[in-house]
Amino acid sequence: MRVAETPYETIRVNGRELTVTAELRSTKQDQHLLQVTSGQGDVLLARCLWPVNPEDIEAAHRVAAGVQHEIGALRDNERPELPRVHPELCGPAVLTYGARQQNVTVVVRDFIAGKPIDDLLRGIDAKVDQVRVIIRCLESVLRGLIALHERRVGHFDVRASNVIQPDRQGSPAVLIDLNASQVLRANREARATILYVDPRLAPEEWFGGLADEHSRIDLAQLADGDDLVWLDWYQFGLLIRELLGAASGLSSTNRRYLDEVANHLTSYPSCKRVTASEIHHLLERAKPEFLHPYGVPELVRNAPNDDVESFPDGQVLTKTGVIADIIRHPAFTRLFAVKQLTLLRYVFVGAEHTRAMHMMHCASLAADLMQHMFSDPRFRRTFESRDVRFAIVAALLHDINHFPFLHTFQESAGGVFTNRALFDEVMNSDFAHFAGRAHEPLGDLLRADGIEPERLWRVCYEDRSRQLPDSPVEQFVNSILDSGVDLDKLSYLRLDALFTGVPIGGGIDQARLMRSAIMTPDSYNMEFLAFDMKALPAVESVIHARLANFRSIYWHPRNRALMAMFLHVADSIAMQPSFRTEFLVMSEEEVVKRMNGLYEERTGRPSPMRSFVPLRGAGLYQELYEVPFAEDTKHGEVSRALNNLPVEQRSASQLLELRRAVGAELTRRYPRIGEVDESEVLIDIPSRPMDGRIRSLLSDGRGRAQTISQLSSTARAAEQDFQQLAKSIRVFVAPRLAEAVRAGTGDTEASWLGDLLFEQVSTLRHRQLLT
Repeated sequence: MRVAETPYETIRVNGRELTVTAELRSTKQDQHLLQVTSGQGDVLLARCLWPVNPEDIEAAHRVAAGVQHEIGALRDNERPELPRVHPELCGPAVLTYGARQQNVTVVVRDFIAGKPIDDLLRGIDAKVDQVRVIIRCLESVLRGLIALHERRVGHFDVRASNVIQPDRQGSPAVLIDLNASQVLRANREARATILYVDPRLAPEEWFGGLADEHSRIDLAQLADGDDLVWLDWYQFGLLIRELLGAASGLSSTNRRYLDEVANHLTSYPSCKRVTASEIHHLLERAKPEFLHPYGVPELVRNAPNDDVESFPDGQVLTKTGVIADIIRHPAFTRLFAVKQLTLLRYVFVGAEHTRAMHMMHCASLAADLMQHMFSDPRFRRTFESRDVRFAIVAALLHDINHFPFLHTFQESAGGVFTNRALFDEVMNSDFAHFAGRAHEPLGDLLRADGIEPERLWRVCYEDRSRQLPDSPVEQFVNSILDSGVDLDKLSYLRLDALFTGVPIGGGIDQARLMRSAIMTPDSYNMEFLAFDMKALPAVESVIHARLANFRSIYWHPRNRALMAMFLHVADSIAMQPSFRTEFLVMSEEEVVKRMNGLYEERTGRPSPMRSFVPLRGAGLYQELYEVPFAEDTKHGEVSRALNNLPVEQRSASQLLELRRAVGAELTRRYPRIGEVDESEVLIDIPSRPMDGRIRSLLSDGRGRAQTISQLSSTARAAEQDFQQLAKSIRVFVAPRLAEAVRAGTGDTEASWLGDLLFEQVSTLRHRQLLT
């Protein structure tokens, strides 16, 4: 603090005399700060107060009350972050200078040789790690405020000029000047207490409604029990802003984070819910050592080899702690026998990667994303170490309810295989029927690590609108797993393109996406994974890759033929809840074999898939006709009528009549075919919800986020193409029928089917069997 010469000579208080040696700068009109020495030679600081107007009785009372609060707050103080007061040297006193005397009220405390923290930061060497200096100072202030609050006193004048960094090396910063201190809570004993607050140090919305023209707040206006501890935390946020203004050598990452913390603490009225524990965690996250790797072992990349899983695209997953426990659990190990693309390996010979690989790959992407997200101040303020681990676990388990053909079963009319039923089955089963002995249920394993299965259910399977409004962590984790550009898509698009040999689906600028990821509120005012506006081309790359993969892989005619065959078999069987337990531990081949047996028992006919698995694709139905997607033509009428048919009716009489009509027309046109069984003609109407909208947000860095559709014409075109692709209706027939058509026309395309379908749909509409 700046020390200057002074005309004052002595202070006489309680029969003792203190010698004035210097004066310190003060910004307040009603006080002088004097450096004094006691008779024992101790260097002390005397704060001498008097009303500006000696006749102002109220001001005199305020001075006396302020002194008593300061003495009460600091009496017997042993915290180094607060000054030690000397009660025996406090009270009414006489200040002398020459032949003149002034009656004052004096508070005497230890003199702290040092600088206000903002002055220290302005003069600090650029090579010094300023963020550490700021955090050490803030932690000292936090400890000092906590000590005051334990005595039920608030400081209420927290600013940089009242925080002194002692010259003595290793000493914590000291919070001084308790002249504005008051009780924290209005109560009967404190009804007459007046709170004086600098208008610049209080939220305008709160201060304006309570303070009079002299910036006084009568605690009688506050409700009984209304705790003012939050006001110190609000001022703590303002202090952070002061220090940021004084510091010139902070990295942009640290500056943005601390600014985010300051915004959080000064946001009214949410600041009234801030706690000391929360501020402590926020400061911990500002420390450089928190950056890598958040204190989460799963983010370490130099672990022993036996703890690391490497993937063909270079991704790495560290298997330790709960991650390793999950991967060894039978609820997860069963997925090493489930192919990610089910029987598409009979179409693409390299498609042998498993559902387990995809889930582990997704977890590795989550770990990478968590590392990159540290540079986003909103994320850094919100996420703790346990939340980072939760995000990685959620990515690892986002498909834990899977078994062979799950999505196809869910397209079926049966409602047995709901995500909720399967999730509960997996979480609660001991998997003795799979592993040969009972294991601790996966749900119990997760709870033991502090992860509630119900939280996983919400973030992995619930709709966006059903996320908890007061859980920003769950909101954000939900978005990294299910949004326009999410970890699930980044994983399966890349792996599926790699293993099928369809390279266009792998053309995603993943590195740019990771670098550009940020956290921002969406239209629900929930935390959402967004990207910097400069990453627009990278976001577009995901959109194009997804459309390419659907065209070339997932909606490949042979894959849809396989799905149509499987759906026909599934729709012909009365599904039972017991099938969940049974199918969860089966491979694709075992499920197909079981379904074939059930089909033959139910219908008395051989299953159309009876030769598919043992002969690697033998008997695959072939596409005879695709209904063109159109708006106004007769093709559009057919497309709309069939796509509007409820899922539960797609195996009912309406489609059966269409299939029989197609079979009859084939017999008429190609007599050598003979009688056509209804099971030899299948109409594929994709019924799994496929949202073509791209729910990706891009931010301009000023708090404004826009959807990719608002910014990119190519994204809008891709959405339209995707909707058309997702609603594409095809007619598949058994191989012998396709061969007969080819022999009769030289082509398997039967254009006459468009007219036939239009006639049949018109007839069904007339009979009110279709809308």
